[in-house]
Amino acid sequence: MRNRLAIESRFDQLRVLTDWVRELVAHYRLPPAVAYRLDLVLTEAVTNIIEHGCNNGTDRRWIRLECRHRDDAIEIELRDNAAAFDPTSRAGLVHADQLHEATPEGRGIHLIRQFTSGLYYRREGECNILGLTFATA
Repeated sequence: MRNRLAIESRFDQLRVLTDWVRELVAHYRLPPAVAYRLDLVLTEAVTNIIEHGCNNGTDRRWIRLECRHRDDAIEIELRDNAAAFDPTSRAGLVHADQLHEATPEGRGIHLIRQFTSGLYYRREGECNILGLTFATA
């Protein structure tokens, strides 16, 4: 069982992420609801890093994930060397009154907040560090 995963910041690496999440789910025998939240949130977070954190396709960017299992939770820490971005500093999702006023911005952060039981961010040197907690009990 691998508690760590290192991938390049490219969309084709999402398959590697999915396989890793399946390993975690099987190893820790996570309930289906937790497995769903874990897969959804990690895919969203990694996709955002790839899509928004890389300036161009020639940058050598990476993402590292580490899993810690507790009796009542799974904790995942993501580290990346993309542009600085603190999702915890973003305002909550504002619902539009009219469809033409709706924008897609902020929906991924909203999803991450809704499907985790804990969230933190810090910047260390050139690294973003995002911590996600998923209650298992």
